[in-house]
Amino acid sequence: MTSLLKEQAVRLAARLLAAFPDSGATQATAAIFAEKLVGLDASTAVAATERLIDTSRRFPTVVELFEAYAAAGGQLPDASRQMSPAVGPPRPRPTKAEAAEIAKLRATIRKVIAEALTIEYGPEPDDDQGGR
Repeated sequence: MTSLLKEQAVRLAARLLAAFPDSGATQATAAIFAEKLVGLDASTAVAATERLIDTSRRFPTVVELFEAYAAAGGQLPDASRQMSPAVGPPRPRPTKAEAAEIAKLRATIRKVIAEALTIEYGPEPDDDQGGR
């Protein structure tokens, strides 16, 4: 079994996205599909993707991708599978200086949001031309 690498998974997800150009699926959708494909058996994942392209009337869901993968003979990943390689290791705790800067930014964001929520929008006054 040759596991699908991240680069291969991205290409496979892009192929799936290209096969359904009117689906409204985004690059973010393709990124999720690629994340789900990483580590699966490469030849089985390709077969499943091609089957979906050949038989689906609309852009498939991740569940449909897994169903096609299982139908092609693939072993589905355990739901408790380790963290995706796309996520990476946890970030270290911020330093005191970084934590203070984060707190300032959060306070500023809260203030801006609060101000935006209190703005009253009413009719615009007429200009000198008599228009709006």
